[in-house]
Amino acid sequence: MSGKPNDGSSCPPHATAPANAASPLYRSFLLRLWSRPEDGARGTWYASLESPLTQEQRHFPDLESLFTFLRLVTAPAPTPDQPPAPPCGAGTE
Repeated sequence: MSGKPNDGSSCPPHATAPANAASPLYRSFLLRLWSRPEDGARGTWYASLESPLTQEQRHFPDLESLFTFLRLVTAPAPTPDQPPAPPCGAGTE
């Protein structure tokens, strides 16, 4: 995965649950947060998550994108009689 942040849309293009997750009830990430001095005192916070199992890194251009990803990977799986949720960002344009 590229180390570059995505385009800043409400849902990162890489916002999918890890394919190799050992359990649907457990997720583990190393979280890094930073802000740049040139962004000013109330600048944007950037984030990255790293899988301790695969060392795969995911980068986020802001905290809301990080939160969106975390909501996706912690969302309950749909039941057989429940239709899957629409793709991230569907119907927001």
